[in-house]
Amino acid sequence: MENLTKRDLVVRISNETNLVQQDVLKVIQFTLDHIKESLLKGDAVQLRNFGVFEIKIRKARVGRNPNKPETDVPIPARAVVKFKAGKEMKAELIRNSTKLRSSQPPATSRLRRSLDGPLRAWSVWMTGQPLPGFRDFFPPEHAALRGIFRAWREASRCAGFTEYEGPELESLELYTEKSGDEIVTQLYHFQDKGEREVALRPEMTPTLARMVVSQHRNYRKPIKWFSIPRLFRYERPQRGRHREHYQWNCDIVGEKSPVAEAELIATLCLGLSLLGLGAGDVVVKVSDRRWWDSFLEKHGVGEVERPAILRTLDRLEGA
Repeated sequence: MENLTKRDLVVRISNETNLVQQDVLKVIQFTLDHIKESLLKGDAVQLRNFGVFEIKIRKARVGRNPNKPETDVPIPARAVVKFKAGKEMKAELIRNSTKLRSSQPPATSRLRRSLDGPLRAWSVWMTGQPLPGFRDFFPPEHAALRGIFRAWREASRCAGFTEYEGPELESLELYTEKSGDEIVTQLYHFQDKGEREVALRPEMTPTLARMVVSQHRNYRKPIKWFSIPRLFRYERPQRGRHREHYQWNCDIVGEKSPVAEAELIATLCLGLSLLGLGAGDVVVKVSDRRWWDSFLEKHGVGEVERPAILRTLDRLEGA
């Protein structure tokens, strides 16, 4: 992608309007001079549907010299010109974002000096934090995470489960069909370029159901699958609850007897024991949806009201 120079602009306008290049140059220069004059006064320059030029004061700060990272470099406060694209310009850029990305040259390193300076220099301008509810996994934390995954996989395979995976992005309808439209406020969802309503998966059960329905004839029953998916929920971050998390899922499909429930609990306990947790550390609490359905029916709660009550029970400790 080539840069557009003032000379290029003069030639293009002259060719398209049949104006003399010298006259075009004068108009462009007068325009630039007036923009500069307004900015020097501290005024913003608003060009309707194109954008706004304005002056911002960058605060004084301390930088680093990549060649001498141990030396602080005081950077005084200074005025800088900022440009904010207008509504139509922004929309046009979004529509052409794919074309713009494909025309960019391959990225090259900004820092090609000695090894002791690059990361210190990067820290000067790359100081942002992850989005709220998301985490960075540095090597020690990532090693611990992989260790947990290894224990989960070993326990699953010892119990005869086979690992599967699905897409992190699914149709929004897949979740609203199961949980109702109210779940939309808890999801990362958007409309893709094909105008499809999609969402980052908040759970694995709908994906599992879709996969089993499409291929169940090709597998012997019961189907025993496990997964360790990355899941996303747009909820208020709080202690122990993030917007992104991993979850160990073990599912048995095609077995209705309580043996399947007992097998799942045994697999869970095995996975925890491989992480060094014993009977003194873990308590297994069992809840039965069928028992709750029977209980609510006996107390006159209709089928329409039950889902809301069950969702409330799900949030209660020990329910």
